[in-house]
Amino acid sequence: MSALADDEVIVKAFQIGAVDYVTKPLRSIEVLARVNRQIELSRLRRALELELDHSAKLLKSLEEAKLQAETANQAKSAFLANMSHELRTPLNSILGFAQVMEQDERLPPDQLTRVEAIHRAGDNLLTLINDVLDLAKIESGKIDIIERDWNTENFFTQILEMFRVRVESRNIRLAYATTDNVPPGLRGDDVRLRQVIVNLLSNAVKFTERGTVSLQVDYLNNRLHISVIDTGVGITTENLAKIFKPFSQVGDSAKKVEGTGLGLAISKRLVEAMNGQLEIESTIGVGTKFHFSIPSTTTEIAAIQPAKAKTIIGYKNLLDTGPIHILVADDSANDRLILKTLLEKIGFVVHEAADGQDCINQAHAIKPLAILMDIKMPIMGGLEAVSILRNTEDFQDIAILSVSAAAFETDSNQALAAGCNAHISKPVTLEALTSTLGQHLPIEWQILDPALSTPAHDQGRPFTTEEINTLSSMISKGAVLELQSFLAQISVHPNPPKDINSILAEANRFNLKNLKKLLNLS
Repeated sequence: MSALADDEVIVKAFQIGAVDYVTKPLRSIEVLARVNRQIELSRLRRALELELDHSAKLLKSLEEAKLQAETANQAKSAFLANMSHELRTPLNSILGFAQVMEQDERLPPDQLTRVEAIHRAGDNLLTLINDVLDLAKIESGKIDIIERDWNTENFFTQILEMFRVRVESRNIRLAYATTDNVPPGLRGDDVRLRQVIVNLLSNAVKFTERGTVSLQVDYLNNRLHISVIDTGVGITTENLAKIFKPFSQVGDSAKKVEGTGLGLAISKRLVEAMNGQLEIESTIGVGTKFHFSIPSTTTEIAAIQPAKAKTIIGYKNLLDTGPIHILVADDSANDRLILKTLLEKIGFVVHEAADGQDCINQAHAIKPLAILMDIKMPIMGGLEAVSILRNTEDFQDIAILSVSAAAFETDSNQALAAGCNAHISKPVTLEALTSTLGQHLPIEWQILDPALSTPAHDQGRPFTTEEINTLSSMISKGAVLELQSFLAQISVHPNPPKDINSILAEANRFNLKNLKKLLNLS
């Protein structure tokens, strides 16, 4: 307080610590107002300090929570990686020896049937393992949608073939309906699309005791429309709300043991990743319909032909240096035996190494054209062995393929970074093995094509009116299995219809469009 009112005095007062300045003579109303303002400012300042302190504590808590989440996520990833490796390792032996036995021509038919059952069971187990890994990748945002050109006829034929044996053993019918709108070639992620459709069909078959499971396909407004409809038990309104939740299994408890409850959760997320929306309609006692549509552009398909059934029986060494030597490095004797048997059957000379150091020693002695290298081995791991080989002049250009039960993308990237040409995940399939070797070895596969022994033209009588009417009815209903059975029956008749073999082949490929043309049906 002061009787002086010039600016210099007021500024000096604030400089020495005053929070306000009142000139004399004092007026009670002004003094009271200024005191109240200072009290309010003090209160607000304290409140701000408390808020800042609270925010600092909250920020610290968030940072701690983030750290805990990251730690938990790392632990989860490590657990999934270890779990996947430990499950895939014995599964490689199961599926590997099943493949070896299926190729043994000396195996009696009844034993071959049992081996095929083992193979199917192993494939189902592998699917469950992959489902868990896929869900983890989706949740971490690591699922990539990779678009490419694909053949629609071949795509849907292969899917339906997968389910033919499964539905034949049950009291249900598999129906397939497609429209003329569906182009012969589309561009999109056919791998993820196949995964979704297979999951939906598997679910439909699992919960359908009688009636029909239908796959319906259409293409409108640059979108591919897919519907999977069944006449199964249906789903209650309560269960519809949780049908897409991970590990949620609804319906008959006897059926729940057949899966992990991940298929639908994964399918929903994959459809969304492809810019679609998976929808469901269901009525108890009537059935269930899953439907979705995804954007997809048409593409030229001239160079993309349906895959033909083929069996690799050998190879031609384009270097003309005789049989090709391959070195298999793996600490598992079973895994070495599987690869050795599969490769020797098609003419390769196979050598074995039990660890990375053994592999290096034998590589110098053998000079193989390819090395199949397991990543995790005692004494010296595969990646270290690859690095040493790549720094040796003799092995800078040979094909080195990592073969591992580790299935994460990081494992593949590590193998490629170490110097491997490609990565093959266990369980190893003959198809993946020959496909990868074909890309990295100077060879040309020798193929046994069953189609070469099929007569180009069938001779015989015309189809009767009754047969044509029956076939027309089955085609219009999409009753593919009944159609195949009917054609198979009349094909063994002493006087079969003309072109019956070609027509039956189209039915077995689920190609209803071509069937209509061959039978002259509109």
